[in-house]
This record gives sequence, C-alpha cells and structure tokens, in this order.
Amino acid sequence: MTDREALELGLKENAYNADLHMIYADLLELESTNPQDVTLALWHREWTPEKQRKLDSENWLREFASNCGSHCENYDEHVESLRLTRRGEPSIKPAYIDITYEMTMAAAKEFLETHDGEYGGNTFCQDGSQRAGSHMDANLSEFWKHYQIVTETEVPEERQGAIFSCTC
Repeated sequence: MTDREALELGLKENAYNADLHMIYADLLELESTNPQDVTLALWHREWTPEKQRKLDSENWLREFASNCGSHCENYDEHVESLRLTRRGEPSIKPAYIDITYEMTMAAAKEFLETHDGEYGGNTFCQDGSQRAGSHMDANLSEFWKHYQIVTETEVPEERQGAIFSCTC
C-alpha cells in the first residue's frame, strides 16, 4: 500500500481528522504533477468539519434520491392520451426518468414554497411511488436534517412533510 492509499483509507475511516487532511494535501502537493491533484490538495487545505458535514449530508441525500423510484416527465400528456385512446386515438407512452439528487432538492424547495399542508408535494413518483412514499416516510426527519445542512436553511418541524406524492 502506498502512502497515498494509506492516507485515503485513513480519511475514509476518519473523515473529521483535520491533521489527516493537511498531511494528505502535503503529499499531493509534493508527489503529484496532476492538475486534479493540485485542486484536490487545495480542497483538503481548506477542509473544515462544516464542509465535511455538508458533503456527508449531500452524499446521504444522493443515496436517498437513488432509492425513490422514477418520475413520469410527461404525466399530464400521458393521462390525456389514455383518455383519447379510449376513443381510438394513439396513446402517448409514459416517459419515466429516475429521481435524482437535483430533482429531490428542487422538489423540497418547491414543497417549502408552495405546500398547503394537506397532501404531499407536487413531484409525483409514478413508477415505484409506493416505494418512494415508504422511503420518504421512513426517512422523513433524516431527510430534512440533511436538507437543512446542505442548503444552510432552517425548516421548522411543522413544515417538514413528504415532498413526493403518489399519482393514485
């Protein structure tokens, strides 16, 4: 195992150790000519526990989003086409896209700006919606904790609802 690999392993196991970040930055600056390593060294020099918490929360939210299923980006057109299909006109197939971190963050922002408190948010999970709803319910407080860390905003507990809705 090289010194670099050992330090990377150490950082993986102890991401909040400031000394390891400085030593890793030194090593990158001394041993590498790769421009990406220079950028990485700078990141480790400027590392703080707050930046690490934000990074950890972003990673949690990315994992959360990857477990939420899919969203039908042409839902309204698809539903209308089903109505028209009953009259013999061609149907528009649903266009499912996986829910991403960016969609999740946008849905949470929209939820906070527009939610009336009665139902879930305006982002609908058609494919696997039950899974997304269960996933959201099981992780609701954890989701909002990480959202607040990443966005550096405070969300009152009474506003922390489910950002996804089922179409059923």
